[in-house]
Amino acid sequence: MKKWLSTIAASFLLVTAGFNLHSYIREAKAGVTCSVPFNLTNGTTADASQVMANYNALIACLANAAAAGVNNDITSLLGLTTPLPPSEGGSTVFIGQTPTASGNTIVVASTTPSGFSYTKGYTVVFIAQATNVATQTINVNNQGDVNLFKQSPSGPTALTGGEIATNQIVSATYDGTEFQTNPVPNVTPSFGLSTNASQTAIQINTNQPPYGFDSPVNLGLQAYADAGNLLHVNIVQANGQAPSATSTGPVLIPFSNPNNGQVSWVAVTASTSINTNATGASLGSLNNTPFRFWIVAFNNSGTVVPALFNASVPTPTVQVYPLDTSTPQSSTAVSAAATSPGVFYTPNGTTVSSQPFTILGYLEYANGLGTAGTYASNPTKIQLFGPSIKKPGDTVQGPFFNQDATLVGPGGSYQASRVQQGITPTSKVNLIEVHGVWAGQCGGSDSMFVAPGRIGAGAFGGINIVGAAGTVDFTGMVEGIDAPASVASNTYAIFLKSGGGCSINSLAGSNSTISVREIQG
Repeated sequence: MKKWLSTIAASFLLVTAGFNLHSYIREAKAGVTCSVPFNLTNGTTADASQVMANYNALIACLANAAAAGVNNDITSLLGLTTPLPPSEGGSTVFIGQTPTASGNTIVVASTTPSGFSYTKGYTVVFIAQATNVATQTINVNNQGDVNLFKQSPSGPTALTGGEIATNQIVSATYDGTEFQTNPVPNVTPSFGLSTNASQTAIQINTNQPPYGFDSPVNLGLQAYADAGNLLHVNIVQANGQAPSATSTGPVLIPFSNPNNGQVSWVAVTASTSINTNATGASLGSLNNTPFRFWIVAFNNSGTVVPALFNASVPTPTVQVYPLDTSTPQSSTAVSAAATSPGVFYTPNGTTVSSQPFTILGYLEYANGLGTAGTYASNPTKIQLFGPSIKKPGDTVQGPFFNQDATLVGPGGSYQASRVQQGITPTSKVNLIEVHGVWAGQCGGSDSMFVAPGRIGAGAFGGINIVGAAGTVDFTGMVEGIDAPASVASNTYAIFLKSGGGCSINSLAGSNSTISVREIQG
């Protein structure tokens, strides 16, 4: 106490020597800001009340310093040699110095700051010196081995191996019983999955995704005509971007292997396209006639090769070519000479031989082109192939059926019977198949001609000619395929032509029938 008062007295000696006490105290290294109510200067007499007021101000200020436990004025603790406990604002995180491995135990000999103890909520952070291969314990500051568990959805559980890797930063928190860590997940991808290059995420395996013979994944199609009147078709991602090798960028296409009943998936990871190469490549389409090109992909030994295919011809002989994905096919390189329907045309300079293919979709020109093979406009429709899309030759709608027993008499030219059925096609490209069964009679030596036909357009195909001698009863069947190039309602009928002595439905109780259906072109 006496020493302390002596120090104060010495300070006031400095005051009488001309020092400004207020300024001197503000520069104290402790960083405590104090002030006095009276500034005493040289040549003046210090009043006792003023001196005591300054004393009291200093005592009150120092009572609020760090030594008294009030720390609001402290701006730096760099000189501390003993860490503050968490209850006084210290950290619960300690740095483990140079840990070592002893069997399945991680040994942390010391921590910074010191004073680590097995206290609930205390954390030690260290850099692992080895990869764990089984369960793991940890010993910090020689306080004994304690289990090191990992966090999981079901609660803390023992490590099994591989959760901690060499040079990995590990944060272990004591929960009152064991230490817990939250390591990078050690996940082994199952069938169809893989990890990305940095092993931070699980993604679809682009070589063998988790699907069977299914629709393509992430597929989109683009089709357009360029300034040179060529048709272009691009395989793109579902969002319209070009395929890439990133985790979200490939387009995955399945191919059935008819030899072993298995499926192969091929990833398209770069721009892949086909164009018609030269004007004149009509693929069998006709001037001013609606047409559809099917877009397919071949698996050419692990490389996707696109192709175009015209599956139907509306005239002069109506025909539908199948797209049978269970049978490997070969291709022809597209060029100005690509003028045949039913041929797979691959990019110019590229052909495939007996390779599996998959249907990707189709494009349409609903009104055709003024000059077939000169693509002066973009397609009117681009359709991805999928579960609800019919293949060439498949029934789109129908059959629709009708029957009639009304007599149709002779006529020198084809006339429609009352055996009729209407249908409204869903596409101008699609075809209408007509099937009719009739009952007729001829007298004398007349002949009868029966055919299917469209009201307003006349008879077509499948003509049945009957030569008669005397009174003869007949039954017969007629069939035909029509290309109405229309999405308006059309009516089909059984048509009759006779020299004068034949008719249909002329026999008592006779009845004729007709059915129609729309088929995919």
